[in-house]
Amino acid sequence: MENLVVNAIKSLDKTGRQNLAKMVRTDPNIWNGVHGNGEALIDLPAGKIMGIVKRENELLSDTTVIATKGEETFETITNAEGIYSIELVPGSYDLLYQKEGYYETPIAGTSVIAETDKTVNAEMTKLL
Repeated sequence: MENLVVNAIKSLDKTGRQNLAKMVRTDPNIWNGVHGNGEALIDLPAGKIMGIVKRENELLSDTTVIATKGEETFETITNAEGIYSIELVPGSYDLLYQKEGYYETPIAGTSVIAETDKTVNAEMTKLL
């Protein structure tokens, strides 16, 4: 049965995989029900969150961007132009932006969809 499911997923076009990813986000048992132990048969294609971190007109380099989904944590750092990009498996993530001398900036409930780029920009506030 596992090979049938894998072959069926591989035969989907990009839109079909995106639709499947949306269903999996709302009902993980669609994906995990075969084993009943929370393990996926194969990995879903990743999606991407990217954006720019700034303060007013100043782009903020070396800002830590943390994406959290349940107990899982992923992080990256902005480049010299304040740009970041992080590939993640589909799901809902809470984002946290951290930089010395600035207040932490949280953004809750950012959705990642397979094979889709999502732009999330952040505006940070300097500590007084």
